Amino acid sequence: MDLNRLTLNKSRGTDDRSTKDNSLDSDENIQRKIIEHGIRLKSGARAHIFSTSEFLFNPNTKLYYRDGLLKLKSNPKPDDPFRWKILNALINKDIKINNIKIHSRIPFSDFISGKEEKRKVPLSNFGGNGRTFPTYTISKKNYPNNTNHFGCSSKKNISEIYYNRKSKGTLAHEFFGHMYLAQKGATYLHQDSLRSKSIIDPFGNPFIGTVIQFIDKCIKPNTKLRVLSPTYHVNKHFLFKSLNWILNIKKINEILSGRKLSKEFENNWITLSLNYSMLFNVPLTEHLRTQYIVRINGKSLNADSVRNQIVKWIGSINKNEFKRNILPLLRKNSMPLMLITHVRFKFHWN
Repeated sequence: MDLNRLTLNKSRGTDDRSTKDNSLDSDENIQRKIIEHGIRLKSGARAHIFSTSEFLFNPNTKLYYRDGLLKLKSNPKPDDPFRWKILNALINKDIKINNIKIHSRIPFSDFISGKEEKRKVPLSNFGGNGRTFPTYTISKKNYPNNTNHFGCSSKKNISEIYYNRKSKGTLAHEFFGHMYLAQKGATYLHQDSLRSKSIIDPFGNPFIGTVIQFIDKCIKPNTKLRVLSPTYHVNKHFLFKSLNWILNIKKINEILSGRKLSKEFENNWITLSLNYSMLFNVPLTEHLRTQYIVRINGKSLNADSVRNQIVKWIGSINKNEFKRNILPLLRKNSMPLMLITHVRFKFHWN
């Protein structure tokens, strides 16, 4: 069995005072700590576990691995604040990641009325490509009303993740999803509700929905898009900035660079589209999907108001020319489609 293992621990020399309350760290400070101090990996760990594009923040993130530390090459602008905050919350936790084959047998423990029963079964038996095993202590804390605790780590003080090395997106699903929720004291099984569990969404609002809804909306990589992370450039600041940038365009030719979209317009449209999707689809109750209202500098936005402003803007710059020259470029497979699809419906465009 070929295992690549890592333990997330703060490296020696890190100032403990800077990590007492991870939630107060700015995105820049989180990145600075990883640049200056690194993430200490267990001996023999493989840097590629962290550098897979679906796991980290975007394909342009540059990392290097030296002397047991995983570090960033430079200080990039905060591109995925939500993922940075999750990673920062997990740096000081005892977590081991095991990269294995799908039919490899994995050890874990069930606790029946407090009595441990050690088990070992193939990963494939769990019906997926990955599995997270928090410690028994975490399971008891997060599920205080349960008499029995199934699927705990076989190690007393170390939580573990096992994932199929050939699967895409599984490590992000397990690490940023199940492991993060477990370490935060929340429920972490797919159908469990996260109501009143102090889990926030990328806009800073309490997330109300199930674990799988949280993972599908905020964690799961979209391998069809050029930007894999669903929270890349997603928060209220990115939302307002990208919308205002687009609304300041006065002519169609400002959108194009030759026969293609200008790079600046394309980047702002992708950012706005990703924020729009998050605004529109985050569940607020188990049976009702509605829209979040995001407020910044005295202004409020929800998905409808974003769409309506874009529709009005398209009308102001020549909707027929937009349909003919811009719409086909925005419907490419590598672009987020929800916003432009809803705009098309508003105009009754095919």
